[in-house]
Amino acid sequence: FDDEMNDANETFDDENNGDTNDRLPPDSLWPALRIKAGEAVRDYDWWPKMDAHADTATCLFASACKAQPVHVWEAISGKIKASYCGRNALDEPVDFNVVCFASGAEKIFAGRNNEIRTWDVTRPGYSGDLLWRGGKGGVSFGGSFGGSFGNKNGSSFGNKNAYSSVASTENTFFKGLVTALQSAPLTSTAASSSQVLAAGCAGGIINLFHAQTGEQTVSFTGHADAITRLKWSPCGTFLYSAARRGTSFCVSQIIDDNHIHHKCPVLPKL
Repeated sequence: FDDEMNDANETFDDENNGDTNDRLPPDSLWPALRIKAGEAVRDYDWWPKMDAHADTATCLFASACKAQPVHVWEAISGKIKASYCGRNALDEPVDFNVVCFASGAEKIFAGRNNEIRTWDVTRPGYSGDLLWRGGKGGVSFGGSFGGSFGNKNGSSFGNKNAYSSVASTENTFFKGLVTALQSAPLTSTAASSSQVLAAGCAGGIINLFHAQTGEQTVSFTGHADAITRLKWSPCGTFLYSAARRGTSFCVSQIIDDNHIHHKCPVLPKL
């Protein structure tokens, strides 16, 4: 193996006239495919049921790009498989800032300024529904309410006395640009959390939405700037979050009708 690597390096040097300044180390990863999106890529998400070993047709990912609809790409060929579009109040096409698949891979969620939309993956085009809309006029929800979810007594999914939480459908703290989305895993132990969508906004607020009705179930803070990343633990009990210019990440433990918020400092680089 070492002899083969040395031969490859010598061949590379010969082809580049011996100039090794721009050469990557032999063990570096090389891209298998480059896809030109046409504009700045803001976010992407892999299809949850992807299995490259069993079926390469499942190698799909969604992208949110500037001045473009949400595209689903074939990772093998680089071709667009489907596009999911939205319109504003003036009937103009809009682009999106973040995108994610539902954990069950049956829906796509995309967020932009004061808006979250959802599409059935089998119905591309302008067939999407409004899941949430914010703004100065308050908050509206897509679909019809199925009632609050959580414990059997019908209380909201969250504890108002918990860390800066607000469990109310009239909450207007979550507004502005949606900067992060993450669907709860199907293996979650929290009640109905397979239907929970976590969303972060530019104001540093994190909301949990019912993925079917758009109902806001709980809001909590802990960050001073825009949320840049949300990630559920595999069990669905913990939600990890990070923010722009933040020196710590937050861990929210979510169990049925209560949630506990922890703040963890980022370890310095050694």
